[in-house]
Parts: sequence; C-alpha cells; structure tokens
Amino acid sequence: MVYNGFNMKSLTDLGLTSYEAAAYEALLTRSELASSEVAVRAKIPRQRVYDVLASLEAKGLATSRDGSPRLFSAVEPRRALAAQAPQRTAALARARTAVESLPARLPA
Repeated sequence: MVYNGFNMKSLTDLGLTSYEAAAYEALLTRSELASSEVAVRAKIPRQRVYDVLASLEAKGLATSRDGSPRLFSAVEPRRALAAQAPQRTAALARARTAVESLPARLPA
C-alpha cells in the first residue's frame, strides 16, 4: 500500500519495525480497526499485535478508543511523522556521538 508516497520500505527506513509498519499501513485503510482486524490485515501474529499497537501509540502514530473491542486509529502521517522528527534527530545525534567516540576507546 502507498499512502501519499509512504510505503512499508519508507516506514522501516524511518525506524519502524516491519510489524509496526505493516500495522500502521493497515490502520490507514480504515478510520478504526480492532486489534484482531489489524492482525489479519497486517499479517501480524495475534499474540504480537497488542505489543505492536502499544508501540505505535507510544510513538504517536496511533490512538485507541476504549470499548469492546478496543478500536485503534492511525494518526495522520504528516502529523505523526512531524512529531517523530525530534526523537529521530536525537537518536541520530546519540549514534553519531557513539561512533565518533569509538576510536578514542580502542586500544592503541
């Protein structure tokens, strides 16, 4: 699936796991989905779908609404990815610092 230029490859390039990317893509297909529907559409094992959806919520890519069943929605991609920019920038800065300090930590 492609949503305004995003596909699974671009989502994994942005740091999502393959399960997170697949679940996010599934959520983009409907206004709300139950976890069981996400599992089927995204081809994620049912025992993993709850962790994946919780991770998407923590990353600001999904929201949920309590009920029976609990329903999940995708956060609009522009808004979600804009919110991810500061965290991704910080993670890249930490990785750069670690790589730059590596030579000093190697034995002579």
